[in-house]
Amino acid sequence: MWTNGGWCSNCKYGANFQLFHQHCCRNDSSATFFKNTQNTRMEIMSTELQAKIELFIDEVWNHGKLAALDEYCASNVVRQQPPYPTIEGLAAYRDFVTSTLAIWPDIKMTVEEFIVAGDTVVIRGFWTGTQTGPLRWTNLPPSGNQVKVAFCEIIHMADGKIAEGFGYHDNLGMLQQLGIESA
Repeated sequence: MWTNGGWCSNCKYGANFQLFHQHCCRNDSSATFFKNTQNTRMEIMSTELQAKIELFIDEVWNHGKLAALDEYCASNVVRQQPPYPTIEGLAAYRDFVTSTLAIWPDIKMTVEEFIVAGDTVVIRGFWTGTQTGPLRWTNLPPSGNQVKVAFCEIIHMADGKIAEGFGYHDNLGMLQQLGIESA
């Protein structure tokens, strides 16, 4: 019996509609009534955002599925990663991913920590890859070296899609792993 208030996963009715929920969804085994305890609704939304970002990383970065960008990114997506130029729009973001995959064709991203607050997702982890193409914006030739680079990303979501991202990567550590001594 649902007496403490909450919301329904199926019909989305809240605490004032508990009896209605019992009638409209009682035969639907997929419907769940969540009690409003310890921010249950926020926890479910956080889990959904985390899952979406995990799929984005796996499909786009780890498997190079560029078509998936349309599903995960807003058409006016913005990406900032100092010291590189700001990337604006889905077409420019697609070019960025394409050129990154050309430099690091075996890139794999691993997320070690997720923090979700509202529509903002913060991820911390590392990526690995072998440099087989010249580094963009520097034209450093391919080294053939494998690197492991720590990163932190702040991602702002809008309407369920990535709207803006700020990336902070250990570029100095990457250059040192590539054999650039003066880095």
